[in-house]
Amino acid sequence: MALARELVHRKSYLWTLVVTLKTLNIQDDVHSSFALLLRELNKPGAPYALSVANRLYGEQSYQFIQDFLEKSRRHYEAELETVDFSKNSEAARVNINSWVEKQTQGKITDILGEDAVSGMTRLVLVNAIYFQGTWNRPFLEMFTCEAPFKINKNDTKPVMMMYEESVFPLNFISEVNCQILEIPYKGKG
Repeated sequence: MALARELVHRKSYLWTLVVTLKTLNIQDDVHSSFALLLRELNKPGAPYALSVANRLYGEQSYQFIQDFLEKSRRHYEAELETVDFSKNSEAARVNINSWVEKQTQGKITDILGEDAVSGMTRLVLVNAIYFQGTWNRPFLEMFTCEAPFKINKNDTKPVMMMYEESVFPLNFISEVNCQILEIPYKGKG
């Protein structure tokens, strides 16, 4: 999210457009602006690796509104893959986890835990973001250690965590109730 915000900031016209359209509540234009943002973020030749991928997994027996599917495809590059949640939700879960693992270069392996989907599931919206860059000031390896990473509200997974005591810009986006920490990386313009 911090990277997306930074890239949007670099392209201030795009940020202004998104905010203005959001304020005016012009839904289709907001979606179009997001499609433009996706293309901007996924540009080849950048000094970092960034990919944003979206997909819909829908119950094969369910009829989804075609306008929703078309807009998901056009604005978010999110194709619908039909799966059999009703009779084989475990295979669908494994399929979703495999796609996320591939999109994140193996960094996220089990986004959906057991029982995350069931025979009653009709649609799963998946957004995978992969970023690899070089920090302007690298973290010291001696301060990197294993710590629990919260996968969902019930599960944690041990991962290597970087640690540094410093002052970084911190922002809050009330619309989505999240904090954004900006850590400068090489290639920031």
